[in-house]
Order: sequence, then structure tokens, then C-alpha cells
Amino acid sequence: MKSSSMRKPAQSPLQLLLRIQHPTLDPSEITHELQLPPEHTVGVGESTSTNGRARVQSESYWLAVLPVPPVGSTFEWAADSMPALKEPQARTNAIHALSMLRAQAMDGQVSLWLFRLMRHRDFFKRIAEQQGSVTLMVQRALRTAPVAITPYLARQLADLNIRLEID
Repeated sequence: MKSSSMRKPAQSPLQLLLRIQHPTLDPSEITHELQLPPEHTVGVGESTSTNGRARVQSESYWLAVLPVPPVGSTFEWAADSMPALKEPQARTNAIHALSMLRAQAMDGQVSLWLFRLMRHRDFFKRIAEQQGSVTLMVQRALRTAPVAITPYLARQLADLNIRLEID
């Protein structure tokens, strides 16, 4: 099932979605592990209907929208994930780093989410080992803008066994 056919294009400059597909894993286990509310789930063996045709789902499917904070509140959002940023020097360094990230909004927002998802690395690795997949989907309102994937971002994705789709 292609999830892009289920969604509207991004209305904000950037929308991030996390999609997990797995041959046996129950979607409720994914929700429990990630502590993210799914937008859409289908379990293995459930009946679904697409274009008036019923079919039995051959794998579990889980999709969540990852909130993208407004640029002005990026620091506060990141600080919630990184308590060490409450220290003055770390805060100064982070403000400088985040000002640079604002210039590269997509790369910065994706990197922040990958940082937050890092604590689930073993879970994502297990999904990949069991023939499942984890995909981060990036929807951009301005699709004509160029996209560059930095080596740092590529390493983060590889370290988490996460695929990247840019729409």
C-alpha cells in the first residue's frame, strides 16, 4: 500500500512522517515502543479496502506524523529532548548551532527527529533484521527547491536503519 496516495501534500513548508512495515509485528507494539500516536495502522491479516477492492493485509503498517516545531521554537523543542542544554555554555553552543540549522530547515528538522529516535535504534535494527522497514518520509510544499543530503544526515539514517523518501 502506497501511503502517499492516502495523504494530501504538505501544507506547511515541511511535513515529516514515519512509516513502519513489518511481516508480523502488531502496530500497537510499535506505538508502545515509540510513544507516538499513529495516524494510520493496519495489522497483519486485517481486511482493507482500496479502490473498492477488499484484500487481506500481508504485513503490518504503521504511520505517524512527526510534529515539526515552528522555527522560532526549535530550541525549546530540542531542549526537551536534551536536558544537558539547560547548562549555560551548552545553551550558548546550541543556540549557535540551531541558528545554522534554520538556514537548512529540512536537514535540521530531520536531524533533530533522528536524534530523538536514536533511543529506539535497537528496535529499528530488530525490525530490519526481521525483514521489516522503517522509512522517514519528507513532504515539502515547495517541491522545486533543491534537496541536499549531508554526510552527517546520511550517517544518522544509516545508523538507525531508516530509509528516506523525499516527496
